[in-house]
Amino acid sequence: MGFAKDYNISLGYPLFRTQVYGVMEKLSRLLTTKEGDNYFLPDYLSFVLHPYVKNIRLDSASYLSRIIFHTIEEKAKSLLKTFILLEEIEENSNIINECLKKITGLNDNITESEIKGHLKNIHQVMIRPFEKLKDIGDFCDKLLKFFSFISMNSSANLHAYTAPFIEIILKVLYELRTSELKNERFKEVDSYFHLLRNYIRQIHYPFTGTPVKGLQVLGFLETRNLKFERVYFLDVNEGIIPATRKEDTILPYIVRKTLELPTHEEREKISSYYFETLIDGAKEAHIFYVESADKEKSRFVERLIWRLQKEKMTLDFPKIDETSFKVNFAQTNPSEIKKSDRLIKYIQDKLVFSPTALDTYLHCPLEFYYKEILKLEEKEDISDDIDRRNIGKIVHTVLQKYFNQKIGEKLIIKEKDYQNIEGIVEEEFYSHSDRGPIYLIKLQVKKRMRDVLEYHQKHCKETMIHKCEDKVKVEVNMPSEKKVRLKGKIDRVEQRGEDTFIVDYKTGRQAYMPDYEKFINSSRQEWHKTLKSVQLPFYLLLYLQKNIGIPIEKINSSLLLLGGKNIEEKQLFDEKIKKKQKELPQKKEILAGYQKAIFTLIEEILNPDVSFTAASEAEKKCPLCIFRVICGRQWLVKEW
Repeated sequence: MGFAKDYNISLGYPLFRTQVYGVMEKLSRLLTTKEGDNYFLPDYLSFVLHPYVKNIRLDSASYLSRIIFHTIEEKAKSLLKTFILLEEIEENSNIINECLKKITGLNDNITESEIKGHLKNIHQVMIRPFEKLKDIGDFCDKLLKFFSFISMNSSANLHAYTAPFIEIILKVLYELRTSELKNERFKEVDSYFHLLRNYIRQIHYPFTGTPVKGLQVLGFLETRNLKFERVYFLDVNEGIIPATRKEDTILPYIVRKTLELPTHEEREKISSYYFETLIDGAKEAHIFYVESADKEKSRFVERLIWRLQKEKMTLDFPKIDETSFKVNFAQTNPSEIKKSDRLIKYIQDKLVFSPTALDTYLHCPLEFYYKEILKLEEKEDISDDIDRRNIGKIVHTVLQKYFNQKIGEKLIIKEKDYQNIEGIVEEEFYSHSDRGPIYLIKLQVKKRMRDVLEYHQKHCKETMIHKCEDKVKVEVNMPSEKKVRLKGKIDRVEQRGEDTFIVDYKTGRQAYMPDYEKFINSSRQEWHKTLKSVQLPFYLLLYLQKNIGIPIEKINSSLLLLGGKNIEEKQLFDEKIKKKQKELPQKKEILAGYQKAIFTLIEEILNPDVSFTAASEAEKKCPLCIFRVICGRQWLVKEW
């Protein structure tokens, strides 16, 4: 409104578009999804992180509440629950201590008991009263206290329109509380909110203004008997002017027509009349509409164009000014990150290289920089669903617990082992609800664990388990005489006859395996396609460093692929392939080639002259990368 000192907005602002309505919806969702006394954690976080709630003042300061509730959000994953009691949050010592740690230096007067009391007070006033509702009157009483509490204790009132929006909702609640409906009851809590929701959708906040001069922002009906020198019509698109709704939800068209009640045809005629009257009475009329694949100009505009064409006896279109936005979707290569002396020192002093980190560097050095040096990571949302990463963690834990019981003995699968591993699966899913999707995933995991046991029963009869989830950390001298630290977590070490096997579980459908024949004849720039992954050679390097004296000929590593149709194992040194390709060198030479590649990658990372650059094959690597927005490659689509 910068160009008009005097203005009047007769169109009220819908209350359902305000934060007042928003916090009520968050509360409704929280109460609807609870099971017994347990609240669904994602909906609890969504409610308490609403601006009206997380800015409730503690010791006259709203920032303290923000620290408390964002700390709860950070610690939510460690609770290992999707449903939780309010008391568990109020009495959680880890959360309270973390809050005190963050508040220290900002406000040293806040105590543990004050934080607990603050949480209990918010729960007591804003959540617990709605656990039991007598009738509509009781529901309105509790919401009146709810919004009054926000108004008096939150910094929300600093926003210019919060107070008037809350004032309107209080009036609405008072009207409903004193109406004939006040003694009506519903079985479900959501029904009370549904009633209020439908009532509020009709309520608008009236803006103040100067109705006799200046800019007038009006709806069609407000223009009756008025003339203006200059008129601006906005959004004159089909479906908006006139509206598309033709059928009445209560009385069908034929009934309304028979009873001589107004139909959509009359409503359209009224809209057309006001449109044409405004245009005919104005000196200037400016009509705005959008034309795109899914939007077209209103039929009223088409009629107006036809009328002008008839008046001028021409089929030429009247002058139409087009406005378009220029958007450039061109992809630019991400800037490379040069290595300063300080960065090199940090890498040398702080980084411990893992196979996952080196695989990341192999495929995209820039992703390695973001993950391993800047320590950036994707924010994990609390959800009732289990994502792919969590399924992988559960499967790894189940297999670890099961095979831990078999350490030091010959692996013999018996009938009781199937019951045993299913019991372990139940333990791991205990913290998750048994809702539809979770229950189905649990059944799938049980089925896959049975498949794993059947595979071992068939293919691993002469196997003895030595270790599970073995965390190894070593310091090695590289050919350049630099010392570096390496680490890795080996899923399983076992003896098969005379050979030692290092086994790594993969829950995905496919996994990268080095192709020695292609790798040894390829350039460094092609390693991401030929070497593919250093994981299995890296595990062998770690194990041999920790267990000096083991002959290389008596050791191997493999991936146990669990995500495909059938359980499958891929070995680094596959004797079947070697028999077909007799020209392949001995294990010692192959492993030496892989280890040289590992040290080459580490040398590159430590080399100040080699910058961190983006992946060379962006179309394959970038579409699923969590850093694609930072790199400006969010528009790339994965090739299938």
